[in-house]
Amino acid sequence: MVDSLEGPTVCRLLCRLAFVLSLCLLPPLSRAEPPPALHEGKTLSAWIEQLHADKAIPREEACRVLARLGPGAKPAVPALIKLLGREDEDVTQFLAARVLGAVGPDAREAVPALLRALLSPERRNQEEILKALDRIVPEEPKPAVPFLRETLKDRAAGERRRYAAGCLGLLGPRATDALPELAAASDDPDPTLRVYAAEALWRVEKSKHSVPILLDVLKARDEEDGHARSQAAQALGRLGPQAPGVVAALAEVVRDRKRKYDCGGALEALGSPP
Repeated sequence: MVDSLEGPTVCRLLCRLAFVLSLCLLPPLSRAEPPPALHEGKTLSAWIEQLHADKAIPREEACRVLARLGPGAKPAVPALIKLLGREDEDVTQFLAARVLGAVGPDAREAVPALLRALLSPERRNQEEILKALDRIVPEEPKPAVPFLRETLKDRAAGERRRYAAGCLGLLGPRATDALPELAAASDDPDPTLRVYAAEALWRVEKSKHSVPILLDVLKARDEEDGHARSQAAQALGRLGPQAPGVVAALAEVVRDRKRKYDCGGALEALGSPP
């Protein structure tokens, strides 16, 4: 058929065919990338960068924004893990735990750091970290109790044993497996550890031994145990009137002027002003 066509016609057909083939060989046109989303005026990467700020206030602001992003804040997990280690900044640690909890299961790499942060002396930080762990590891078994039991048994852990006992108390009946360690700690030479362990025993199983242990610390005459006595008074106040004999025992101790400073706050918490 080509032989029957005139020369100019054949040339035009070949040119058109070459043009079509050249179009097929061209790379596809790239679409323009949409601009990154803004969150309260900044990109996600900018908020993550702010987590590395020298001052605490910008870091805390970034944490509050990231917490509202939920799982979308996953890229911030490595930076948040570093913030958990700032034991000298209670608010920063608290907010970092909150963001990690909001991220949920995608933040599993933060579990070891969260467990270490459980040994914070700040009760509200411990509560927030436990919430975060529950959201990140929703299935059983939970990692907190085994970690806290090992810490409580480790005499080289020093004051961290107290915070481990207190954290087990926050878990309540969920920490039943730790009762042997708590019972041993309630008889420890460290009076402050005995206080933390006794309160935890009450919270975990309503132990009848908790109030006598706390009162024993509270009645101690050794002035070096002043901190422990104060802690015992506060613990008795937190146990509340449902703990048998608490109000009457505190009222008896508070009659001693030297003990009134220790007991006044506990009696007030119980609704029985001194």
